[in-house]
Amino acid sequence: MMISCKRASQLTSKSLDQRLSFSERWSLRLHLLICNVCRRFKQQLYTLSSAIKGLLKQTEEDETIQLSLEAKARIKTKIESNLE
Repeated sequence: MMISCKRASQLTSKSLDQRLSFSERWSLRLHLLICNVCRRFKQQLYTLSSAIKGLLKQTEEDETIQLSLEAKARIKTKIESNLE
């Protein structure tokens, strides 16, 4: 049975954080084969996730940022919790 676009978007989001089960991966792949909108959504979601992770790493390594270590840690924790 073909999954809905809503379910495909849920699985795409879930796949950023954890490995999907075989049936979830298979269902998502089949859906993405026929749904251009969901393929585009997946690409955009992965691009955003990659950009956010890159900014997080850059922020952690940038010694010119005038924030205390505690403030940086709070920001990092908040960003990571929003990625879940």
